[in-house]
Amino acid sequence: PDPKTFSAGQVIFEEGQPGDFMYGIVEGEVDLSVNGKIVETIKAGEVFGTGALVGVEPRTYTAIAKTDCKLAF
Repeated sequence: PDPKTFSAGQVIFEEGQPGDFMYGIVEGEVDLSVNGKIVETIKAGEVFGTGALVGVEPRTYTAIAKTDCKLAF
């Protein structure tokens, strides 16, 4: 109900951190990287961090705001 905002370049979460939330992109784009290499860019309407729902810990990738974004969690 109240999206959280992230500025371009801001880390949302890092590989290896505990995964306790999944996120939906309301506005903007997010880069997903593994070992420092971008493997996917996702956009508004997509979700990420879904491993949190099934108990996958720790995070297997880093999520970084590619643009200013609003995320629901």
